[in-house]
Amino acid sequence: MTTEFAGQTAIVTGGARGIGLAIVKELLNRGCRVSIWDRSFEGFDIAAVDRRVVDVADTAAVAAAFSETLVALGRVDILINNAGINGPIHRVEDYPPEHWDNVIRIDLTTSGFTFDATGGRATY
Repeated sequence: MTTEFAGQTAIVTGGARGIGLAIVKELLNRGCRVSIWDRSFEGFDIAAVDRRVVDVADTAAVAAAFSETLVALGRVDILINNAGINGPIHRVEDYPPEHWDNVIRIDLTTSGFTFDATGGRATY
């Protein structure tokens, strides 16, 4: 284990599976404390993390999760906006606009929500 992140705390959105989970494992391996924000923790089995069920598309839920994370972990140094979704597979001309709007909201706009919630306190 390397300790380059020892004493630091990270939030990883969408960290319960996929790329986010790999990021969480690497941060833990490097000595970081981690809070994972995800919509579901089904099948998730790492005990050494703070878990928050959060819909990052809900600004009130994001603000509440940040406050809860601060209470639980004391500080946040790193914010990794990893949450994202895939939309349905369609030809471009057949792509439903409401699905496009949802993909953009989750994959792009929510990064702003989570950044705003930290009030600029995350340093990375």
